[in-house]
Amino acid sequence: MRVSDDITPIMATNFVHVLRERAGRHPDREAFAFLSDGEAGTSRITYGDLDHGARALASFLQNSGLQGERAMLVFPPGLDFITAFFGCLYSAMTAVPVYPPRSRRLLDVFLRQVYDVNPRAILTVSALLPRLDSLDFHGVELIAIDILNGGAHDWRMPDLGADDLALIQYTSGSTATPKGVMVSHRNLIENQKIIQRAFSQDQHSIVVGWLPLYHDMGLIGNVLQPVFSGSRAILMP
Repeated sequence: MRVSDDITPIMATNFVHVLRERAGRHPDREAFAFLSDGEAGTSRITYGDLDHGARALASFLQNSGLQGERAMLVFPPGLDFITAFFGCLYSAMTAVPVYPPRSRRLLDVFLRQVYDVNPRAILTVSALLPRLDSLDFHGVELIAIDILNGGAHDWRMPDLGADDLALIQYTSGSTATPKGVMVSHRNLIENQKIIQRAFSQDQHSIVVGWLPLYHDMGLIGNVLQPVFSGSRAILMP
């Protein structure tokens, strides 16, 4: 593995520290690009933009009394999912990525997951609000992050420990009912160290991926590893 002239957040205990460090040192470095049709229609986000968006969303969640609660992430392919995921971490919420309920079968799976997780909020985009709102979840707040007017300056750094829960990752359900796996910040950090060493990742690396971001490999390999190594990811549906 070549020696990097950039930081490697070996001492970080949670992913909030990791992204804050990246954004502080290289705010204008592109973190993610999304090719909406696989070739063009590119949207981009820098480390500074991602940190700002996460703080703005986290500030809204904190001010809504949702800190420490569970939030399901229901998103189409795109960069909004990444902002929502880090917004959860920034507010000490437990992120629960799930399949968007695009079919009757997926809707049944989704409803079972809602019952299983008992979330306080569902984070999504405005285009999916009518579909989700029609399901009439009692006591669950539907939040479209693309129409929020957040104040990143109001964000308060949560008191996060390495063993605090970061996310609940559901198994695919291809052979049995999907099961939620509790993943801590320590789990994520240690896993990212191993991936970084195995693939010799550093800030010069470019990750290209098309796995869904609510999928374990899509999230761990195509979102968290680029942020951990300070590299760049090009994503597509």
